[in-house]
Amino acid sequence: MIALPSTIGGIQTGCATDGKRIFTNGIDWLTNTTLKPGWPEAGRVVCLSTNLRQEHWRHERPRIRVPGYDGGDPIASGIAVNQGGVACFTGTVSERLVVVDAASGRTLKDFHVGTVWSGPSISRGRIYVGTGSILFLKKQLKGALISYGLPGRDEIDRMGAGTE
Repeated sequence: MIALPSTIGGIQTGCATDGKRIFTNGIDWLTNTTLKPGWPEAGRVVCLSTNLRQEHWRHERPRIRVPGYDGGDPIASGIAVNQGGVACFTGTVSERLVVVDAASGRTLKDFHVGTVWSGPSISRGRIYVGTGSILFLKKQLKGALISYGLPGRDEIDRMGAGTE
């Protein structure tokens, strides 16, 4: 099972493909009041074959236990993937950007970025993440657009100082 049927589990919008694989996310925003024995404890990203017959890998998010919250870390936004073999997504409760190897699912980076309700995007060799939210859990009224470089020189690096 990729994701549980609600309350509030299931597949969220924002699937992606690199032409060889399909990447989909599960919300699973379960809490200690809705969690049942044997159910996954948090959100996930699953990598499937394009014919949907084979699961290549699964990234399970850890359950979050902090004062005032005991539940899942839903992956409620889109997944970004590039032709260079990187996929990335954000955890809604953990406020983390997770970057994985698209072929194996191995975590390459996992770090805090702040309140996120939008999925990351990849363009010109960089990952872009928008932060901030006026909705639900943690309100972060001042947001930011953060840019992270991927390994190697990218198009931004090749642009020079702008004085050419």
